[in-house]
Amino acid sequence: MRSMRSKVLTKKKRKLLLLIYFVGYLFLFRWFLSGYVYPHFGQNGYLLVSALIDGAMLVFFVFTADDWLKEQWKIFCQRMLHSSACCIFYLLLLFGTSVLFSILIAMPLHLGQAENQINNETMMQLDRIGFLFDAVVMAPFAEEIIFRGCIFHPIAEKKGIWIGALVSGLFFGAMHIAASATSGNWMNLLYLIDYGSSGIILAYAFGRTDSIWTSIIVHACFNLIGICALL
Repeated sequence: MRSMRSKVLTKKKRKLLLLIYFVGYLFLFRWFLSGYVYPHFGQNGYLLVSALIDGAMLVFFVFTADDWLKEQWKIFCQRMLHSSACCIFYLLLLFGTSVLFSILIAMPLHLGQAENQINNETMMQLDRIGFLFDAVVMAPFAEEIIFRGCIFHPIAEKKGIWIGALVSGLFFGAMHIAASATSGNWMNLLYLIDYGSSGIILAYAFGRTDSIWTSIIVHACFNLIGICALL
């Protein structure tokens, strides 16, 4: 399998982004919100501080990866027709894979709704605008830079797209089933197949166009359509 041709984020920036995202954003900030902000300031305070943290993270990611993101956008635009066609193809592939998982695994095994999805629906009910921003802007942008830009891309450059897609897909799937693991709902860990497959598809969207913007756009559109289906 061919390797990537586009420039990889520097090792220093990758380490910084991974540290801030996993240790800061997913652990320390979430602990601060649930352990301090919510008990003292209630739901409104929680939503406000959460929005500020999301905004700060978005600015931090843009600032840290600014030059790389510009180069990636230039590559996307240079092959606009190919990039656009890939966006449509991989978006349809995401939906197709999700439907197949439901038909072949979730329905026969009577799996309950994934805890990650339950949490998303709860947040949407509490703050529709904030959740829409998080799901369509923040999550696709940050997750694609982390899982595809920092994990998939350097591996794909050295080992090929398939190995990079598999590794980043497993990490991506594991993050999205963390709520199922902590809840003790072991059967729902099978959603690793669904989320992991999505991670692999998003990696290929990046790999086939050499631009992170392809996977960001596909990810954002997938989330947006999913939210519209819930409204």
